[in-house]
Amino acid sequence: MEKRNFLWLLIVIAVMGFLFQAFATQRGIGVSNDSVGYIWAARNLDRGLGLVWENGRGGFRPMIEWPPLYPSLLAAIGLTGADPLDAARWLNGALFAGNILVAGAILYAYSARNAWLAGFGAALILVSPVMIQIHAMAWTEPQAFFFGLLGICLLARYLDNSKRTYLLASAVCAGLAFLTRYVGAAFIGAGLLGLCFLGQRRWARRIADAVLFGAISCLGMALWLVRNARAGGSSTGRAFSVHPVTEKPFAPILYVLSRWLVPDSRPELTLLHDPVRMANLLLVAAGVALACFLALRRETVHVPEDNATGRLRFLPHLLIAYVVCYGLILVVSLSFLDASTVPDSRILSPLYAAFLLLALCAMNWLLPALKGRRVLATAVVLLCVAFGVFYSLSALRWAGRAARQGEGFQSRAWQTSRIIGEIRKLPPEAAIYTNNPLPVYIVAGRASCKVPEKYNIITLKANARYSAEIAEMSERLEKRGGVFAYFNGEDLVSYPSEDEIKAALPGALVSQEPDGRIYRLATRPEGERTAKDEGKAH
Repeated sequence: MEKRNFLWLLIVIAVMGFLFQAFATQRGIGVSNDSVGYIWAARNLDRGLGLVWENGRGGFRPMIEWPPLYPSLLAAIGLTGADPLDAARWLNGALFAGNILVAGAILYAYSARNAWLAGFGAALILVSPVMIQIHAMAWTEPQAFFFGLLGICLLARYLDNSKRTYLLASAVCAGLAFLTRYVGAAFIGAGLLGLCFLGQRRWARRIADAVLFGAISCLGMALWLVRNARAGGSSTGRAFSVHPVTEKPFAPILYVLSRWLVPDSRPELTLLHDPVRMANLLLVAAGVALACFLALRRETVHVPEDNATGRLRFLPHLLIAYVVCYGLILVVSLSFLDASTVPDSRILSPLYAAFLLLALCAMNWLLPALKGRRVLATAVVLLCVAFGVFYSLSALRWAGRAARQGEGFQSRAWQTSRIIGEIRKLPPEAAIYTNNPLPVYIVAGRASCKVPEKYNIITLKANARYSAEIAEMSERLEKRGGVFAYFNGEDLVSYPSEDEIKAALPGALVSQEPDGRIYRLATRPEGERTAKDEGKAH
């Protein structure tokens, strides 16, 4: 296939990706807990307040838990008049198309212009259930992977031809990935490893390149961390604390890996009792090992003379370095920085994308072995078609369900929540405490306070101010005639239970709905002194 025809094919597949994401997000882009934080900060940035959140007490606190690039882009789109929630839908749709384009172009260059392999890879990303899910949610993974993958491509080109322009552009892209997600540092780690150990340059040149790459890619994040430390008292909102990784995170990891090949396996069965998922897990493990081995093999296929400098020979090496760095960052985060991290499908999706590209790189080395073997070649083609059809059906089922019901806080259940409806009726001055303040903001449009935590879910350390915070909560609710809204099924292990809150804050049940309850404390009459106030006076 001619290069021009392949380009048109790739554009068509990318446009289909944009339309597919738009179909899946008919009820709005999916919104999770983190999504609320991005959108909230973007709205406040559009209001000229900066990247901050309302604290539920009439003030603001700076956003430090996440890097600034994604909410900043949402706010930039918001300058056109679009709400950041709507902007997230169109941005992630464009990123889906962009990721398809970049992946297809990379595979085309790596495979010495094998349009069929590159087209198959782009189509596989289009119909991948994992990829459509992360692009149909207001998450930062699509943007981080777009910049990171582009950076890896440019760095592989630099390692091929040593043109400094590619090194500088790669460093900028890696820095943008880092400014999108803290774990985007894995792209920088992969780049540094590649610059130090790949290619034929002298060691002095390798070290100089690595220093330049690291300085450029980390500059923006360094400025952001200084801002956080000065404005929020912490660089990332996470404190160093030792909580070693146990066997607990391995269950969700194995569950996610076992569904990469067959997403529709039965989730109600455990891994050991579901032979399909067990087979999937073993196939994924074997496939990853084989893909890494084949992708790293010494080149044995002919490279056209006009493509000799654009082959991206070190693409698989950089992808494997990225996987290693990502895994190490995840282990460090779980062990020392954030015990609340759950290695679910979202967290592991960058590894899925990297492994998918590695598998396609490995196919590039298998294709020459099929020449002259018509039966084997036909079997491989039929297997690829069957796999693509199966993936397509799984992705369509998920997208259809998302289009009908919505995802996260955009789901029909949250949008029609009776507790949310009661909260909307509260006067603007009423204080609101809840066991989940995020849907209160994104669905009801009200700022609220979370109930005090018994311990920090990130560091696992006990909250020394828990009793004092409960007392402050009680006093504030009494003074402002506020309410405590309890949502069923939203308890975090660090939160007190509903019964514990009721015991600490005796009040009247004013609304009982299928999805939760609302309690109101009696308003303290003006000038009335409580026993606690009397104690303070003495």
